[in-house]
Amino acid sequence: MRTDVPVFQRCCFCLPLRCGLLVWGYFKLITASLLLGYYSSLLHYGINLFVVHKETTLIKEIVINSGMVSTLVIDTVLHAIFIIGAHKRHVSFLKVYYFCALTLLVLTILLGIVNIDLMIKNMVNHGAEHLGNLFVMKTTAMFINLLIQAHIILLVRSEIDNLKVMGSAESEVTLQCESLLIRKEKSIDQETNMVE
Repeated sequence: MRTDVPVFQRCCFCLPLRCGLLVWGYFKLITASLLLGYYSSLLHYGINLFVVHKETTLIKEIVINSGMVSTLVIDTVLHAIFIIGAHKRHVSFLKVYYFCALTLLVLTILLGIVNIDLMIKNMVNHGAEHLGNLFVMKTTAMFINLLIQAHIILLVRSEIDNLKVMGSAESEVTLQCESLLIRKEKSIDQETNMVE
Protein backbone atom coordinates (compact mmCIF):
# COMPACT_ATOMS: atom_id res chain seq x y z
CA MET A 1 0.00 0.00 0.00
CA ARG A 2 1.41 3.34 -1.02
CA THR A 3 0.53 6.75 0.33
CA ASP A 4 1.78 10.18 -0.65
CA VAL A 5 3.81 12.31 1.70
CA PRO A 6 1.93 15.55 2.43
CA VAL A 7 3.07 18.65 0.56
CA PHE A 8 3.16 21.85 2.58
CA GLN A 9 2.80 25.36 1.19
CA ARG A 10 3.33 27.15 4.51
CA CYS A 11 5.74 26.73 7.39
CA CYS A 12 3.98 26.42 10.76
CA PHE A 13 0.71 27.20 8.97
CA CYS A 14 1.42 30.95 8.78
CA LEU A 15 4.72 31.83 7.05
CA PRO A 16 5.50 31.26 3.39
CA LEU A 17 7.41 28.00 2.99
CA ARG A 18 10.84 29.35 2.03
CA CYS A 19 10.88 32.21 4.56
CA GLY A 20 9.64 29.91 7.30
CA LEU A 21 12.33 27.37 6.48
CA LEU A 22 14.98 30.06 6.68
CA VAL A 23 13.68 31.15 10.10
CA TRP A 24 13.70 27.52 11.27
CA GLY A 25 17.16 27.04 9.78
CA TYR A 26 18.62 29.97 11.69
CA PHE A 27 16.80 28.93 14.86
CA LYS A 28 18.07 25.35 14.60
CA LEU A 29 21.60 26.59 13.83
CA ILE A 30 21.59 28.70 16.99
CA THR A 31 20.14 25.94 19.17
CA ALA A 32 22.53 23.33 17.74
CA SER A 33 25.44 25.67 18.48
CA LEU A 34 24.24 26.21 22.07
CA LEU A 35 23.74 22.46 22.60
CA LEU A 36 27.18 21.84 21.13
CA GLY A 37 28.69 24.16 23.73
CA TYR A 38 26.72 22.47 26.53
CA TYR A 39 27.64 18.90 25.57
CA SER A 40 31.26 19.91 24.91
CA SER A 41 31.50 21.27 28.45
CA LEU A 42 29.88 18.08 29.82
CA LEU A 43 32.37 15.99 27.83
CA HIS A 44 35.29 18.07 29.07
CA TYR A 45 34.07 17.83 32.67
CA GLY A 46 33.56 14.05 32.36
CA ILE A 47 37.04 13.53 30.90
CA ASN A 48 38.60 15.61 33.69
CA LEU A 49 36.74 13.59 36.34
CA PHE A 50 37.84 10.35 34.69
CA VAL A 51 41.49 11.45 34.59
CA VAL A 52 41.49 12.57 38.24
CA HIS A 53 39.37 9.85 39.88
CA LYS A 54 39.84 6.96 37.41
CA GLU A 55 36.17 5.95 37.76
CA THR A 56 35.13 3.46 35.11
CA THR A 57 31.46 4.40 35.54
CA LEU A 58 32.16 7.66 33.73
CA ILE A 59 33.14 5.87 30.51
CA LYS A 60 29.51 5.42 29.40
CA GLU A 61 28.79 9.11 29.90
CA ILE A 62 31.96 10.10 28.05
CA VAL A 63 31.05 7.86 25.10
CA ILE A 64 27.46 9.16 24.96
CA ASN A 65 28.57 12.79 25.27
CA SER A 66 31.18 12.19 22.54
CA GLY A 67 28.42 10.84 20.30
CA MET A 68 26.23 13.86 21.05
CA VAL A 69 29.10 16.28 20.33
CA SER A 70 29.85 14.53 17.03
CA THR A 71 26.17 14.58 16.07
CA LEU A 72 25.84 18.25 16.96
CA VAL A 73 28.94 19.21 14.95
CA ILE A 74 27.47 17.46 11.92
CA ASP A 75 24.09 19.06 12.65
CA THR A 76 25.63 22.56 12.78
CA VAL A 77 27.44 22.07 9.46
CA LEU A 78 24.27 20.69 7.86
CA HIS A 79 22.21 23.66 9.00
CA ALA A 80 24.79 26.00 7.47
CA ILE A 81 24.49 24.07 4.17
CA PHE A 82 20.70 24.22 4.45
CA ILE A 83 20.69 27.99 4.99
CA ILE A 84 22.95 28.54 1.98
CA GLY A 85 20.78 26.22 -0.15
CA ALA A 86 17.56 27.93 0.92
CA HIS A 87 18.93 31.42 0.28
CA LYS A 88 20.33 30.56 -3.15
CA ARG A 89 17.60 28.05 -4.04
CA HIS A 90 20.09 25.25 -4.74
CA VAL A 91 18.16 21.99 -4.90
CA SER A 92 21.36 19.96 -4.53
CA PHE A 93 22.23 21.63 -1.20
CA LEU A 94 18.68 21.08 0.03
CA LYS A 95 18.82 17.41 -1.02
CA VAL A 96 22.09 16.93 0.87
CA TYR A 97 20.45 18.45 3.94
CA TYR A 98 17.30 16.36 3.45
CA PHE A 99 19.05 12.99 3.31
CA CYS A 100 21.51 13.83 6.08
CA ALA A 101 18.66 15.15 8.26
CA LEU A 102 16.84 11.84 7.82
CA THR A 103 19.98 9.99 8.89
CA LEU A 104 20.49 12.32 11.84
CA LEU A 105 16.86 11.84 12.87
CA VAL A 106 17.40 8.08 13.09
CA LEU A 107 20.69 8.60 14.95
CA THR A 108 19.02 11.01 17.39
CA ILE A 109 16.26 8.48 18.05
CA LEU A 110 18.83 5.75 18.78
CA LEU A 111 20.90 7.99 21.07
CA GLY A 112 17.72 9.13 22.80
CA ILE A 113 16.72 5.54 23.50
CA VAL A 114 20.16 4.84 24.98
CA ASN A 115 19.92 8.04 27.04
CA ILE A 116 16.47 7.09 28.35
CA ASP A 117 17.78 3.63 29.24
CA LEU A 118 20.65 5.17 31.23
CA MET A 119 18.27 7.54 33.02
CA ILE A 120 15.98 4.66 34.01
CA LYS A 121 18.96 2.65 35.29
CA ASN A 122 20.12 5.70 37.29
CA MET A 123 16.65 6.07 38.82
CA VAL A 124 16.52 2.38 39.77
CA ASN A 125 20.07 2.30 41.18
CA HIS A 126 19.88 5.53 43.17
CA GLY A 127 16.18 5.49 44.03
CA ALA A 128 16.03 9.29 43.96
CA GLU A 129 12.58 10.85 43.61
CA HIS A 130 13.80 14.02 41.90
CA LEU A 131 15.20 11.97 39.01
CA GLY A 132 11.64 11.04 38.00
CA ASN A 133 10.80 14.69 37.26
CA LEU A 134 14.06 15.10 35.36
CA PHE A 135 13.27 11.95 33.38
CA VAL A 136 9.84 13.28 32.38
CA MET A 137 11.27 16.67 31.36
CA LYS A 138 14.12 15.18 29.33
CA THR A 139 11.88 12.64 27.61
CA THR A 140 9.29 15.29 26.76
CA ALA A 141 11.96 17.64 25.40
CA MET A 142 13.45 14.84 23.30
CA PHE A 143 10.03 13.87 21.91
CA ILE A 144 9.18 17.49 21.00
CA ASN A 145 12.59 17.87 19.35
CA LEU A 146 11.99 14.72 17.27
CA LEU A 147 8.57 16.01 16.17
CA ILE A 148 10.07 19.35 15.14
CA GLN A 149 12.86 17.59 13.22
CA ALA A 150 10.35 15.40 11.37
CA HIS A 151 8.19 18.44 10.54
CA ILE A 152 11.21 20.35 9.20
CA ILE A 153 12.22 17.35 7.07
CA LEU A 154 8.73 17.27 5.52
CA LEU A 155 8.88 21.02 4.89
CA VAL A 156 12.29 20.70 3.20
CA ARG A 157 10.91 17.94 1.00
CA SER A 158 8.02 20.21 0.01
CA GLU A 159 10.46 23.03 -0.82
CA ILE A 160 12.59 20.68 -2.94
CA ASP A 161 9.46 19.61 -4.84
CA ASN A 162 8.46 23.28 -5.32
CA LEU A 163 11.90 24.21 -6.63
CA LYS A 164 11.88 21.24 -9.02
CA VAL A 165 8.47 22.29 -10.37
CA MET A 166 9.62 25.90 -10.70
CA GLY A 167 12.83 24.78 -12.40
CA SER A 168 11.00 22.61 -14.93
CA ALA A 169 8.48 25.39 -15.56
CA GLU A 170 11.30 27.89 -16.13
CA SER A 171 13.04 25.56 -18.58
CA GLU A 172 9.73 24.98 -20.41
CA VAL A 173 9.12 28.72 -20.67
CA THR A 174 12.69 29.25 -21.87
CA LEU A 175 12.25 26.53 -24.50
CA GLN A 176 8.97 28.06 -25.70
CA CYS A 177 10.54 31.53 -25.87
CA GLU A 178 13.51 30.21 -27.83
CA SER A 179 11.28 28.43 -30.34
CA LEU A 180 9.15 31.56 -30.66
CA LEU A 181 12.26 33.67 -31.31
CA ILE A 182 13.50 31.21 -33.92
CA ARG A 183 10.14 31.32 -35.72
CA LYS A 184 10.13 35.10 -35.58
CA GLU A 185 13.67 35.29 -36.98
CA LYS A 186 12.72 32.93 -39.81
CA SER A 187 9.67 35.02 -40.68
CA ILE A 188 11.77 38.21 -40.65
CA ASP A 189 14.38 36.54 -42.87
CA GLN A 190 11.64 35.41 -45.27
CA GLU A 191 10.17 38.93 -45.40
CA THR A 192 13.55 40.48 -46.14
CA ASN A 193 14.17 37.89 -48.86
CA MET A 194 10.81 38.70 -50.43
CA VAL A 195 11.52 42.45 -50.36
CA GLU A 196 14.83 42.01 -52.13
